[in-house]
Amino acid sequence: MNKFNYKPLRIFNIYIYSVLFLSFWGPVKYIGYDKFSVLIYISFFVLFFSFGYSRGVHSYLNVTLRPDNTRDYNKILKILKFAIILAVFMELGDFISMVLSKDANFSLFSLGEAYQNAYRGYIRGQANYSIWQIIKIFLQVPLLTVLILGPFYFNILNKKNKVLVILTYFLMIFINTVGQGRQKQFGDIIIFCLFHFFLRNIQKKMGQKFLGLKKI
Repeated sequence: MNKFNYKPLRIFNIYIYSVLFLSFWGPVKYIGYDKFSVLIYISFFVLFFSFGYSRGVHSYLNVTLRPDNTRDYNKILKILKFAIILAVFMELGDFISMVLSKDANFSLFSLGEAYQNAYRGYIRGQANYSIWQIIKIFLQVPLLTVLILGPFYFNILNKKNKVLVILTYFLMIFINTVGQGRQKQFGDIIIFCLFHFFLRNIQKKMGQKFLGLKKI
């Protein structure tokens, strides 16, 4: 078993538990935070995720990559192309909403103030929901698809889709990190890019290449 196969999983687990323990003993204190319930939930999540990852690695290592397998890859790319369109639609909607907001921030020097404005008057469980926020719930899946698979398949996308993937990343960082002072989304993107980096290294070390992939 190649030692690089489980490197992304180890990084993921370290990241998850680091964030979890920071939420327990970090500088920010959360009122009414049930640490035990969160710990149980996250532990089961990591357990099942690790099990699924190990099964995926085991299955992948026992599958021979043949030219006729490229049909499956091309299906993935078509799904990714559709997800890119939905993700851009979602991020553009958030950008328009941010521009129209009276508390919108466009300065890197006012991130703290932007974060305070984003949560001013917020009470957990008592927020109002708009139609756009409900729509965004269903758009989270294509957005995550782009964030995770976009970098991995980036080199075989055509120019238009490459631009849209970059636009999705840029808008997500600008809206959340600059506009609302949140660092989580920026941290998630760094983790996704690290995953991509290590997976590419694993692929090179295993000497396996994508065969017959068509640009979309």
